[in-house]
Amino acid sequence: MNNRLARPFFAALLVGATLTGTAYADPVKDVGEFSSFFGFTPIPGGSITGDAKTKRDAFAANLLNQSTYGFEGTNVGFPFTSFTATGTYGEKTFDLDPDDRLLANNNPAAGRFATDGQAWAEMRSSTMTWDFSANPLHALGFFMSDLGDFETDIVFTLYAVDGTQKVFNISGELNGQAPSGGLAFFGFTDSTGASYNRLMVSADLRNDAFGIDGVVTGAVRGADPNPVPLPGTLALAAAALGLMAMRRRA
Repeated sequence: MNNRLARPFFAALLVGATLTGTAYADPVKDVGEFSSFFGFTPIPGGSITGDAKTKRDAFAANLLNQSTYGFEGTNVGFPFTSFTATGTYGEKTFDLDPDDRLLANNNPAAGRFATDGQAWAEMRSSTMTWDFSANPLHALGFFMSDLGDFETDIVFTLYAVDGTQKVFNISGELNGQAPSGGLAFFGFTDSTGASYNRLMVSADLRNDAFGIDGVVTGAVRGADPNPVPLPGTLALAAAALGLMAMRRRA
């Protein structure tokens, strides 16, 4: 190849590499950090608003792409043992502990409501364990509705593949004094390269229940070596290949 032609071609590739990097949303946190998110809106009015929305948006800004699940395909009124989030991050399956009482609902009673579609899942046991060891994750987040009117303590325990644990105790945040229908969001992102295979939620329900909806997972910058490219990235790569072909014909 003629060196005079080679220089602009490789310059074009370098420009393409730069644009490829900006084709993803910039995360809130720097590469190499673990970030947790918890937001609570006492009176959301049946919608995503307030501090819960703020924390969900901050969580989502850390993701390169997403796979979600909204419990729309789950039989209402029946317990279930697994569900699969789908989207640009691929299929991610969550298996539930058979002893957990988690069932789908679409009746907006007692303050619980859907944040995604028309249905949600209800947590009716004091603990809930999600196992995703078949596809360890670097990020996970979800909404909880009707939380805080009776519950005073809620603890999230996150289990890493290497055997370590991270515990988030929300005691004192809720106080059991919120009006019926409160909305909370919990999530985490990890860009250090660590991955996680299980989450346990423990709550002092006091014969109450709360809804779970809007489950989101995704790739985090620095954690996934091969994130799914966005359409603009693919188009840019095609343009670079076309330029290479033109140079060769010249």
